[in-house]
Amino acid sequence: MDSREAWQLDGEGLKCEVLDLVRVRHELQSRMVLLIVEMFSREVLGGKGFRAIAQWLHGSTNLEIGECSLLVGLARLLMLEPVVGDAFHRGDVDALKARQVASFCQHPPKNMTPAEVDKARGILLGLASKNIADCDAVRAAIRRIEKQYGKREDGVPVGEDSERNEFYASKGLYGRVTVKGDLDAVNGARLITLLSSLSAPTPEKDGVKPHITVTASAKDMTDLKVLKDLLPSTEELGFAWTDWVGPISIDTARMLACDCTVTRILLDENGVPLDCGKEARTATVPQRRALAVRDGGCAFPGCGTPSGWCDAHHIVHWNDGGPTDLDNLILLCGHHHRTLHHTEWRVEIGPDRKTIFYPPMSIDPYQQPIGGNSPPTAA
Repeated sequence: MDSREAWQLDGEGLKCEVLDLVRVRHELQSRMVLLIVEMFSREVLGGKGFRAIAQWLHGSTNLEIGECSLLVGLARLLMLEPVVGDAFHRGDVDALKARQVASFCQHPPKNMTPAEVDKARGILLGLASKNIADCDAVRAAIRRIEKQYGKREDGVPVGEDSERNEFYASKGLYGRVTVKGDLDAVNGARLITLLSSLSAPTPEKDGVKPHITVTASAKDMTDLKVLKDLLPSTEELGFAWTDWVGPISIDTARMLACDCTVTRILLDENGVPLDCGKEARTATVPQRRALAVRDGGCAFPGCGTPSGWCDAHHIVHWNDGGPTDLDNLILLCGHHHRTLHHTEWRVEIGPDRKTIFYPPMSIDPYQQPIGGNSPPTAA
């Protein structure tokens, strides 16, 4: 390490020392993880009044509890994933990507065999070790694997699981407000998109309103075999892409397309736009009012979410030719909208034009129909 003051270094000297410090920082992180792993095997906190290592570290330093928990969590993961741990300690991958790969390997798609998980681990580590790789690239590769082997046991990818969401807002000194949170990819993208309209540079008054752009291939977005056959040269990626948070699952992309403004853009074989189609809003205001009268809110059995907090879901997906009419639309809250897209639950409109739900065989082997919610006025 150069002992000279920063102002005494030339341009090359500054760059070299910064790179040296990055390597030293990783070595220190690696050493800290090794020490925490050793702490797990001993009763080093006995009598100290702390119930866990993360709480002890937070209470003994000025590190935030979140940073302490992430560090301890990484140590736990690398104990379970020694191959990923070796790559991390060698400096091949950083802490964030090591946590990504280790977490996936500990919770792979249910249809993957141990040998396939080993192969996927090697592929992901190879990608994560490249200098140009980032977390989005690793996450995109994980999406491809999930698409090939099927969903995880819980149906919803961790990055899109809204049940893990946390959001806090508290008033601090001088009347300032402190905001902290942990959001799923979709709601995170919505928040960033809304905030971006308030940030510099300020959009023109007649510019496009804040919106989330989701890009996906036609093959990925449709279940129609006839359409897939018409697009033999189109690649199936197994994921969609958002500007702010990177890759999201195709199920979530299809969910978002249920109740949004969709713009069709035709691309050539190089991904260059050829034509931009007309926008089509999936549910008009009169249709949503009619749905509110028919469903009364979320139509899923036992849910009491009001209609104003619900999405208009296509029973037969719009991209698959499903019409935007009342016999193909139902209201669903965010949670049950994800349920319909990510699990084996099915829904249809019965002869009386009311919703009928069919649970997965894992819940009811006989898949007996369950009537959806409807207000008394629709009885």
